[in-house]
Order: sequence, then C-alpha cells, then structure tokens
Amino acid sequence: MKKNNNERGFTLIESLIVLSIFLLIMTISALMISPRIQRMDDEAFFAKFKADILYAQNYALANQTIVSVFILPDQNEYRFVDGQQTILTHTYNDRYQVIERTMPLYFQFSANGNVNKFGYFYVQTDDVKYQVMFQIGRGRFYVTEE
Repeated sequence: MKKNNNERGFTLIESLIVLSIFLLIMTISALMISPRIQRMDDEAFFAKFKADILYAQNYALANQTIVSVFILPDQNEYRFVDGQQTILTHTYNDRYQVIERTMPLYFQFSANGNVNKFGYFYVQTDDVKYQVMFQIGRGRFYVTEE
C-alpha cells in the first residue's frame, strides 16, 4: 500500500503545547470564579434573610400579633416566634458570623409592624463585613457592606 505524504498528523510536541495552553486557561478561569461564587453565596444569604425579616413583619401585621425574632449565632440559625408557636426557623452556613453591636440579637415586631429596638449588628464572612441596620420607626432595615 502506498503512503501519501500530504496526510500528516500532529506531532507529540504540538499536542503537548496545545494541552498545556488549555490547562493554563482552565486554571486561571477556575481561580477567578471562586471569589464570585462566594459573592453569590453572600447575595443569596442576604436575599433570604431580608425576605424572612419582611415575612415576620408582614405576619405580625396580618395577624395583629407580636412576632419575636431570635438570632442565635452559636447555633447558626434564626427563628421567628409568635407566642409559643415557631413560625419559621432558618439555619445558615457557619461561614457567617453574627456579631451583636448596638442592637441585641433579640427583637420584636409589634402588631402594627414597628420594631421595638433599633440599631445595628454585623454579619461577617471570611473577608467582608456587612452591617444590618434597623431604623427607628416603621421597622425599616437595610444591609450595607463595610
């Protein structure tokens, strides 16, 4: 059988160069994705936390009752209680550390939706500190990054 010299394949060195470039690009992209994943986890945690706080406030308004909010950093959870009945319990990742500051980690929403205490506390992750601020008045709150 006659060989055609025009049909050549890639050499081993050419294949190794292409493979090493591919591995280099994959490594760089993996290193760049890791902080973004942590940032997305933080955003998801605070979206859930805000939604749960608003749920407790709306529950107090709708049922004309007092809803107590307990944030338990040693158990990595927070819960909402109406009298003796637990309305909602949510556990969170131990990556988040809740630090009490001017506001205690126990407060209540009254039947008209007002919060009985105001101030702020911190939620700290590995590299970022967030401030959760409850304002005096209608129970408004917000989260800012420090």
